Amino acid sequence: MGSSDDWPQPVLAIDLSLQGVWHALESPRLMRHERAMAAWIALLEDCGLYLYQLERHGRQADESAPTQNDLEQLRNDALYPVLRQLRQRLPRQGAAVCAVMGAEEYDDESLDEQQIARIRSALRHGVALHG
Repeated sequence: MGSSDDWPQPVLAIDLSLQGVWHALESPRLMRHERAMAAWIALLEDCGLYLYQLERHGRQADESAPTQNDLEQLRNDALYPVLRQLRQRLPRQGAAVCAVMGAEEYDDESLDEQQIARIRSALRHGVALHG
C-alpha cells in the first residue's frame, strides 16, 4: 500500500477525500481499531460537496459559492437514512460515526468521548496536511 504522500495533487473533491482516507488509515493519532471508521468518515465528509458539484455539472457558474453550512446540510440530508440504519444495526458504532460527523444530536452515554475526539483530531489533521 503506497503512502498518501505519493498521491498526485488533488483535482476533484474525491481526490481530497481519498487523501483523507489514506491519512486516516495511516494516522498514528488513532488506535488500530479506529482507523477503518475514520477512513469511512473521511470519505463521507465531503458528500455535500459531491452532490453540489453533481447538481452544477453542465451549468453556468453561480454568482456565489455554497457555504460550509449549505454543504453540511446537503450531506446530512443525503446521509440521514443511511446513518439512521447504521445506528439501528450497529448502535455503538453508528452513534460514534454520527457524533464525529455532527450529523445528528446524540445522547448516548456509551460513547467514548476520547475516541470521538481522537477521530475528529485525526480527520482535521489530515485536512490540514492535504486540504
